[in-house]
Amino acid sequence: MVQIKYISGTLLLVLLNVIVFSIFSEPNPANSTQYLDCLIQNAPQCLVPVSENEAINCASGIDPKASVDVRNCLYNISPSCARESTTNICLSPTEKTINGLSFQPYSFSHGRNLESVLTSMFMHVDSNHLWGNMIALVLAGMYVERRLGTIKYLLFYISVGILATLFYYAFNTESTTYLLGASGAISGLFSASLILHFFKPVENYVSVPRLNVSYLVISIALQFMYAFFRPESNVAYLGHVGGIIFGVLMVFVLKKRTDSYITTPVD
Repeated sequence: MVQIKYISGTLLLVLLNVIVFSIFSEPNPANSTQYLDCLIQNAPQCLVPVSENEAINCASGIDPKASVDVRNCLYNISPSCARESTTNICLSPTEKTINGLSFQPYSFSHGRNLESVLTSMFMHVDSNHLWGNMIALVLAGMYVERRLGTIKYLLFYISVGILATLFYYAFNTESTTYLLGASGAISGLFSASLILHFFKPVENYVSVPRLNVSYLVISIALQFMYAFFRPESNVAYLGHVGGIIFGVLMVFVLKKRTDSYITTPVD
């Protein structure tokens, strides 16, 4: 049985993510006809000199449940207006807050919502996104926390999450897509866990569950493959790659000096 004190940082991060999700989650407003009607009615203000009929054709030709597709359609007609979030008048107060806490490269480039480089890593699209990330956080995080110590572990997680977001931003400075989720930081935990397999812990080390080397190698390799072969995916694989890279760098900075290198991984 793992003692709570050895994984308190991981449990704290899970709890924080769950609390944030419970506060800032609500049904997608685009599931209602009112949201679509609002877009159509207000589109002419944004799409001048595009005609109202063109705006209606754009919105009505897409499944109302696909809010991202609807907005992207409007963005393609008038990107400069969409970037200024004029169409946000149709969003609920909660979704406006969610957008503000999520990372948008274009806004960041223009000095807006700078804090989102931190807050975005605690935001999630839906419950599947949340719990998928939290399971990965626990599986990889317990081992990294046990090896680094709770304080260094939390510093590692926050630092890698921010650096992963900035890595994505470096390649997408004008993107109007919102980036949210803990995947960048968690990818860093995967690469850190792999590196730590090659360092022998101190003799009084108390073991905790950990992912095996083969699984970590395959998972990390897939992130690089997806980033290269699926650049247009709605998953920010570049952020995952950034997390992996900075996870390796940060673990060398923060690992305990008493840990000694070994040629055969501890598994």
